[in-house]
Amino acid sequence: MTLRSHLWSTLLLLACVATARLGAAEPAPKAPVAGDPHAALYSTAGRFPSATTCRPCHEAQYRQWSVSMHAFAELSPTMEAQSAEIVRQFNGTIGVFCTRCHTPTGTTAGEPAKLPNSQRSKVSLEGVTCVVCHRINTKYGKVVGNLHLVEGDQFAKVYGSWDGKVVADTAKAAGIATAPGQQGAQMHATADFFEPLTSSAFCAQCHEVINPAGIHLQDTYSQWVGSTSAREGVRCQDCHMGPAPGVKSAYPMGPAAVLPDGRKTPDRPLSNHMIVGPEVPAEHPGVFPHGAGANKGISSDGDDKDKLDELLQAVDDKFLSSLTSDDWWHFDYRAGWGTDEFEKAAKGKDYAFPPLWKDEAKRRAAGEFVRQNLALIKEAETRRALLFRNGVKIAKLDVAPTHAVDSSLSFSVRVESLLAAHNIPGGFPWFRQLWLHVQVIAPDGKVTWQSGDLDPVNDDLRDGFDNRVMTGDAPYDLQLWSSQAFLTERGEHGADRSVFFPIATDGDPTAFLRPATAPASLRGKDNGFRIDQSKVLPPLGHRTPDYHVPRDAFQLTGTYQVKADLRFRGMPPYFYNNFGLYRNVRFVTEAIVEVDSKTSELKVEAGK
Repeated sequence: MTLRSHLWSTLLLLACVATARLGAAEPAPKAPVAGDPHAALYSTAGRFPSATTCRPCHEAQYRQWSVSMHAFAELSPTMEAQSAEIVRQFNGTIGVFCTRCHTPTGTTAGEPAKLPNSQRSKVSLEGVTCVVCHRINTKYGKVVGNLHLVEGDQFAKVYGSWDGKVVADTAKAAGIATAPGQQGAQMHATADFFEPLTSSAFCAQCHEVINPAGIHLQDTYSQWVGSTSAREGVRCQDCHMGPAPGVKSAYPMGPAAVLPDGRKTPDRPLSNHMIVGPEVPAEHPGVFPHGAGANKGISSDGDDKDKLDELLQAVDDKFLSSLTSDDWWHFDYRAGWGTDEFEKAAKGKDYAFPPLWKDEAKRRAAGEFVRQNLALIKEAETRRALLFRNGVKIAKLDVAPTHAVDSSLSFSVRVESLLAAHNIPGGFPWFRQLWLHVQVIAPDGKVTWQSGDLDPVNDDLRDGFDNRVMTGDAPYDLQLWSSQAFLTERGEHGADRSVFFPIATDGDPTAFLRPATAPASLRGKDNGFRIDQSKVLPPLGHRTPDYHVPRDAFQLTGTYQVKADLRFRGMPPYFYNNFGLYRNVRFVTEAIVEVDSKTSELKVEAGK
């Protein structure tokens, strides 16, 4: 190190220490307390109506949205943990960078970035709620969620993808209240057509993420701009909000609104507000879809809805909505609490229920509520699986038909993208896992060799992020093929290494996030942190990994099977575990998508 660089490093470190000490004297941001004169500034009341306000006329859209990742955006435990960690590591200088996309209403209302979800407003916890998309009247483009939402109560104008004249006509004909003080069901007085809402650029407001240091964390929209899909006019909405996930197809026709008196607006193309993507809600099904008690009866009609209402009458209609996240986590729905089978078996037994759940009537109401939510979650997961099965496949498993006993084998598997819009995986590619699980199965049914299997202890792939691989307790999977990207940081001695989280841990003495002083193009290198996407699957591209199986896998004669399974999950277990979210990991492992599968028979003969 030269004297000049040493001086600069010392000065930066001293400045860091001094400013950190100054910052340490400031109290952490807190939610306003009762009686606080500033409480109104943080309130969303009268400024942004809840999605439940829209539900009476838009039941179908509400039901779809309630189980979407948009609705889960702020409730997500990984989002809350990541945001808090980034704010902590950068001493708050990152501001509301994360939450302004995950809870735009809360950010607009002034909720601090580190405010825990337990203290956020109801509308804030709805994440990307109705008004986040339908109360924007300005074309922003790639602004990383830095949006201005038009404020107003439920009567204020909304903006949509269709001519809104029908709104005023319908309200007048049905006697709907469109202003305070009027009698009848309440709704917005007018709705204007907003063209940007129909374009992919609208999605880019949050799905193109460049952090303050200039690192392109998500470039899904940029990929789409240069894609075949863009040239052919296929928008984000066509694949993620259409009737067939991943494929542009004709939208179904129907009324956008059904009024409380049964009147319907004229038929028009209907988009699906589940907006399926790569992730799943890793949360107790009592908490989500969309918060405890908020969605009573959303997943079912008729008898199921009546059943839940009947069960609630035995306790309290507000019982479900009074439950906290921790209350729900003490409800063991996996054991069957609240079902006829469990409750009959539990009678007369000294079952150690938590105090809140000792009452059978409460367990039965909660059990029915969870059952209906699980049915809705399953519906969303089915659409998610279709998204991937329509987007990628195993094109070829190239294995010779015969093989000699006690000899090694080489073969390849070709994975092809059917998607023309963007890379696979999309979104944040460093924690999306699309991988091949390849097995050699002997004539006696035993697996004699495999790659891409999960660590039996923690369900991670056996790569460099598996804790047991790092400690030497599990073998490294040298032949693993995965299209996962990697966050790569440059250490203080110039070597690169992969990290699981987008914060550099080596070689930077500054404790505050500041913009780069010079563009990377002038120095011929990045700013010390980059995303390695060399293994991702490009649009309409392919990858053909080779596999080499040792001779000890073929010790029997007869017919072997070489099986390749293409699998996907939105986030690896190590990501949850590194944040201490141990109770949430199971949901990720249970939601692995079996995308495609191919099997080839291999006749192993003696002396071949």
